[in-house]
Amino acid sequence: MPSESHILPNGAEIHFEDERDPHSADRVEFLPGGHVMAIYKEQYQLEVYPPHVIEGVYTFTKHLEDEEWW
Repeated sequence: MPSESHILPNGAEIHFEDERDPHSADRVEFLPGGHVMAIYKEQYQLEVYPPHVIEGVYTFTKHLEDEEWW
């Protein structure tokens, strides 16, 4: 079972090293070895990306913007 610190339950945008457009995943988990697992709810799809194809993973903040400390 992955540690909660390795999970982005509110999703993230995944940017790739190649010419692919960024993908917006509904949930992201960082797996051993630097792999990234992305779940896309609308497409009923799960993808695992190796670390060498990922330029970056960028989190969403919309769910935090109503917090008092924001």
